[in-house]
Amino acid sequence: MAKTNQVYKVTTEGDCEGRSTHTIAYARGDPEDIIVHYDKMKMYRIDLTPITIHDVTPESVKKTRDLFDEKKDLEKRLEEIQKSLEKKGFR
Repeated sequence: MAKTNQVYKVTTEGDCEGRSTHTIAYARGDPEDIIVHYDKMKMYRIDLTPITIHDVTPESVKKTRDLFDEKKDLEKRLEEIQKSLEKKGFR
């Protein structure tokens, strides 16, 4: 099968009614292979949920901070514009 970098949360039912789930593992690979690999650990079936792994680096933290700072500045500017419009009778 094709190699994949997709990571999956591997779960199964935690009870016979399916009201709860039990996390078995986090796995990377072909979904069919993962299901076969964990088959003996299932209650009734194996469920795979794709998850995203984010690489957090000093550069990404700086970009995020810069974006939040810019958002804060824009919100402040929008508030000033709204007040100016209200003074002119616009709402």
